[in-house]
Amino acid sequence: MTREEFDNSKVPSNHVIVELLRVEEDAVTHGGVAMGMYEDDTWEDESETHPADIASVVGIVRKLPEHLTFGERDGDMTWKTEMELQEGDMVWFNIIESKNAVEVVISDEVKSKVMRIIPYSDCYSAKRDYWIDKWKDQRGTMTIMLNGFCLLEPVKIPPINKLDLIDHGYYQDRGIVRYLGEPNKKYVNPTYHDNTDLKIGDLAFIQTGYVPFFLERKSYFAVFEGVKQFYCLQRRRIIFSI
Repeated sequence: MTREEFDNSKVPSNHVIVELLRVEEDAVTHGGVAMGMYEDDTWEDESETHPADIASVVGIVRKLPEHLTFGERDGDMTWKTEMELQEGDMVWFNIIESKNAVEVVISDEVKSKVMRIIPYSDCYSAKRDYWIDKWKDQRGTMTIMLNGFCLLEPVKIPPINKLDLIDHGYYQDRGIVRYLGEPNKKYVNPTYHDNTDLKIGDLAFIQTGYVPFFLERKSYFAVFEGVKQFYCLQRRRIIFSI
């Protein structure tokens, strides 16, 4: 597709077009280790390791839909929310949707750009640069949580006693709220309701049986906040917080 064709195209409702920061075969860790590979497959299980680990889950928003639709028809979003993305935002999204998404390659004179069409409902978080002081060339970055999602810092499981040297990992049923956005307004399923009592810094306890996923699966690919990893889940999955 040419740049002109792309510029004149329209985005399907409830989707965004994202320019990837990198494609899977170009995956390189922070330490400089090349881990990419070519994969011509589709998959539905996030427990698969390497293809999921290197999946591109972050990119720059290049096009937005004219509107979002909420309802029970095919293609509708199953929760009601506002479009909170802007063109130019850096956005994080679902690994399965990234791997199985329709891909568009824009042929420019200098370098081709790889775009993917991602459902807005599968976008979790975004970062947006803004001016603090143009005269002093000072910029800031704001974080926007999308679709009622929040990010929790995992809590380490303590040793059983002083002699316990085993790393027990992290609790999967709790985390500290670090990033929080607006709750969703309504769900198609009437039993779903977003937790509106959450605050930054709360210790949040997760719905029994629900296993949270990481916004970025591997710290050596992470770009959201250094090498930190965060549980990513909707507010409705949190049963209470303290």
